[in-house]
Amino acid sequence: MTGETNIVLELDQASRLYPRDISDTPSAILREMLLPGRLLNTPGPDSFFALRGVSLRLRKGQKLGVIGAHRSGKTSLAGIASGVLQPTSGNVSAQGSRLLISRPTAGFKPTLTSIENLRLRASLAGLHGELLDAVLDRTLSRCGVDYPEARIPMGNLSPYVVKQLGLTLLLELPADILVVDGISSAGIGDARWLTRGLLQEKIDASTALIISSDFSFIQEVAEEAVLLHHGRLYGPFSVEKAIDHFNELPQEDVLCGLPDSAHDPQTPPTIVGQPYSDLSADQSLDDDPDPYDHTDSEADDEASSSLAGKGKSRNRPSWEVLGITVDGEEYRHSQRSLIRRPGDKLSVSVEMISLRNQKFSGGRFSLFGGNSGLEVGVFCYELEEMEIHANQRHVLSFDLTIPDWHEDYYGLAFCPTHSSAYLLPKHRMKILIFGVGEKNAVRRTNALQIGNSRFNRNN
Repeated sequence: MTGETNIVLELDQASRLYPRDISDTPSAILREMLLPGRLLNTPGPDSFFALRGVSLRLRKGQKLGVIGAHRSGKTSLAGIASGVLQPTSGNVSAQGSRLLISRPTAGFKPTLTSIENLRLRASLAGLHGELLDAVLDRTLSRCGVDYPEARIPMGNLSPYVVKQLGLTLLLELPADILVVDGISSAGIGDARWLTRGLLQEKIDASTALIISSDFSFIQEVAEEAVLLHHGRLYGPFSVEKAIDHFNELPQEDVLCGLPDSAHDPQTPPTIVGQPYSDLSADQSLDDDPDPYDHTDSEADDEASSSLAGKGKSRNRPSWEVLGITVDGEEYRHSQRSLIRRPGDKLSVSVEMISLRNQKFSGGRFSLFGGNSGLEVGVFCYELEEMEIHANQRHVLSFDLTIPDWHEDYYGLAFCPTHSSAYLLPKHRMKILIFGVGEKNAVRRTNALQIGNSRFNRNN
């Protein structure tokens, strides 16, 4: 941890692990309580990293923004930074009191009156006596709620008013360090601007970590910003540069990320073939350029025009997955884990729909290790070029042999090849996440084995 005296909040290689199946949460909490941290740092097939090796330092008075897409780990970061959550591994230190400003209506009971709900929350935050009464008076006054209205059950109020009351009360609570998660205002009409102004004043008077998808709010209140992408942190940058980086991020699955040793916090990943204007080619995180990817810009433009039509970007997805079956049963990785022994075969069928008129000539299967994040296997599936029309449904079927490798779990993806034979990460479709049990001591040399591949139109 740092020895600088002006650092009031520091995260040092903080990671957070969650079970894939929410029903396994109680046993996951029990494991965290009983097992030493070193045994929790490696995910198994039933868990995943929401944050991986996050380090940041917040100076006294600093206003740092955090930008990230959905499921990038923003709420986990907010919980750990505010002290609500503990990291699975790594360290967190804070000099001063912390306040999480998020979900302002959480914990309110609709059968209790507004006064009762507000008093309960303020009391839990440590307020009492005359100070508590003064805070309640200011909260009700700023929200335009009189005492007769505040004495009816909160469930009878407009949800906009309830949210405004919750946020206004949070802003009345004292704290040295603010962690703002996904909120910039509350209420409706003029009330939204009022609460936004109150939040800005609170941030201006404090040290603040502002996590938001509202770019205009980040620009208004933050001095710098960091980028959170699939649990890894990049930056800090100027706010404008962070937004530019965010707009160039590939929409990759977390299994497609880099190993910890290769993570460069100053160089966010970019869409292959579309690096930032201020990054040279040798700064790209793609150390193994895709052999199918064109380097000739004119060829790219021509392919883009033929596939998507004039004025359309080639980064637009060309297929959408409608459903996946494994061994004849519907597969939903969000609901259950798929665990098999090395050498077992899975019979997989992927129903997908074409989102445009296109020429299709197969594609590439990629196998990614869940522990390392590396692409550990590739299988090129080649077909005779065929014309595919928009909204046509097809089924891609194949047999997958469970690998005998050193990873605990894997992600399988498929990236279609088009008429000009290029592949883009944004076209990649996630197929399966599966775990491996009873691994052998000696691993095979071929991690990905695909057989009996078929591609048929689904009428």
